[in-house]
Amino acid sequence: MIQQKSSIVPHPLWQIGGSVVLAIAVIATVNGKGGFVSADINQSLMQLQSFIGVITPTILVLTATIAERTQAETKLRLAMLLMD
Repeated sequence: MIQQKSSIVPHPLWQIGGSVVLAIAVIATVNGKGGFVSADINQSLMQLQSFIGVITPTILVLTATIAERTQAETKLRLAMLLMD
C-alpha cells in the first residue's frame, strides 16, 4: 500500500488556488495584459488555453516523477536501516 505524505496545503485549497491563478490569467488576457495578447481576443484566449493544455500534463508528469523518487528513497533508507 502506498502512503502519501500529508501536504501543508489541503487538496481542496490547492484546487482553489489553481482555479484562482487560472482566473487571473484569463482576466489579464481579456484586459490586454500578459504574454498571450494579440489583436483578436479569441486568438489570445486560444493561445492561453493551448499553453495551459501543454503545461498541465507536463507538471503532472513531473510531480508524479518526483513523488516516485521520494517514495523510492524512503524505501531505500528503510531497507538500509533494517540491514544494520
